[in-house]
Amino acid sequence: MQFIKKHKKLITMLTAVLLIAVSLGTYVSQTWAAYDTWNSLVELEFRTGLGEGQHSLTDVMTYSGNYTNDVGEIYSDRSHFFDDIRLDTMSRVTYARKVRVASGQRLTIVAAQEDTADAGGLTENAGLQFYWSVGEYDENGNIVFDGGWRSSSGTWIVGVTENGDTGYGKSGYPNGEDINTRQNKVRYVVPIFRWNNGDESAGSGDDLTIRKEIIANKFPVFTMITDPFTYTFNLNGGQVNGSGSAVTMQRLGIENVSVPATPTRPGYVFTGWKITSTGGKQAGKVYDAGQLATMLSDSKYYSSLFANATFEAQWSHADQFVSYMGNGADNMSDFYRFYNAAYDGNTAESFLFKRTGYTSVSGSTWEIKDQFLNLTGGCDGGGTLPSSGTLTSIRTKCGGRYQCVDISAASYADGANAQIWDCVNGNAQMYAFVFAGFEDGLPYWVIRNNATGKVLDAAIGTGIDGGNNGANIQQWAYHGGDNQKWTLQMAGWSSAAR
Repeated sequence: MQFIKKHKKLITMLTAVLLIAVSLGTYVSQTWAAYDTWNSLVELEFRTGLGEGQHSLTDVMTYSGNYTNDVGEIYSDRSHFFDDIRLDTMSRVTYARKVRVASGQRLTIVAAQEDTADAGGLTENAGLQFYWSVGEYDENGNIVFDGGWRSSSGTWIVGVTENGDTGYGKSGYPNGEDINTRQNKVRYVVPIFRWNNGDESAGSGDDLTIRKEIIANKFPVFTMITDPFTYTFNLNGGQVNGSGSAVTMQRLGIENVSVPATPTRPGYVFTGWKITSTGGKQAGKVYDAGQLATMLSDSKYYSSLFANATFEAQWSHADQFVSYMGNGADNMSDFYRFYNAAYDGNTAESFLFKRTGYTSVSGSTWEIKDQFLNLTGGCDGGGTLPSSGTLTSIRTKCGGRYQCVDISAASYADGANAQIWDCVNGNAQMYAFVFAGFEDGLPYWVIRNNATGKVLDAAIGTGIDGGNNGANIQQWAYHGGDNQKWTLQMAGWSSAAR
């Protein structure tokens, strides 16, 4: 008694401390227990058309605990009830809200940082360190599927997705469950989070503590999504695969999607896609197909395209220079191409246009070379070469439009062979028909080469067996012999002369 009286103040202080400790312990226990049993979990309605399509998970600060599902219990023949499979661990955080879903419904969980205006966010936005999974439960809180791990670009189909595409190492089906019972029973999902320690296998990352405060602070964009975003690609007068209709696609969260094929538009060059609605800090910017593909797969841009968005095709007028520089050339198609009119370096240094019967005078101006049987200035037979306006080429029907009678190697020698060669509009292929007079009612000409001044000559006596059949046609200095005189006869509507 004397001891009590002597130490009354000390005993009073210890008693107060003990009461405070008990009270705090009771409070902590009650707070923890509030999110530790199935019946205490707050419900979120996520079924399509009935509830939320997006929900921020930053309230993990309140609704969470460092525990996960006990694999040993799940795959045993013991109870599979939520309260009985709880396993304490500091490397996992369970989002302690039961999310009401429907079998076949797609969902994803996005963890991302905000983008910067030009370069995007940090590369650790999602998928590199943060992983998530879901447990699927029936109406009464019994687990019917234990999901494998997903990165932020991963998706999940309730009642359908299996663990074959992960390194989780477990089938996911508790003892006694299969795909059919799972699809019939599933009513809820409960998400679980962890850091990635290099792979997705069971137990990976056990040594990496994860705290709910870090998750909420690290990822300003931390959201569960079941309603996909719609991306609309406005072709703006162009076409993709022959259609001018806008191209639309749906994207659930930040799953990887592909950019549509590059559109085309006659007379224009495609310069990129402009983000014209939403798009976060990227709105109003223009990206080419490659850059946009990066935006749709690189975690740095997740928050910019985290909504419905419209992309408008951008065009620059194109010039078809060949359409006016060719001016009727035979080979215009060789130079047919589109050029970007806004680009200074798009002009060709030279166009090697060809036009049968003409020669180029000033790029796109032609001087006529073919004037069949134009006798002006040549009727006197005096041997004077006519003006250039009466020169002509001699072409064969065989071989097409570029086969002309040509003096071999443009030689000046007597006996140089006359041959067939591609028309190049050179002087060795140009001839003057000099009228030599009538004989037996037929007109005759001497055919003089414009390059050498010599005339076409039949090498009489050099043919087969010394006769004229097979005699060579050559050039020779003019001597007025009959073997240098030629007459012309119509060979049909499709031929000019022979």
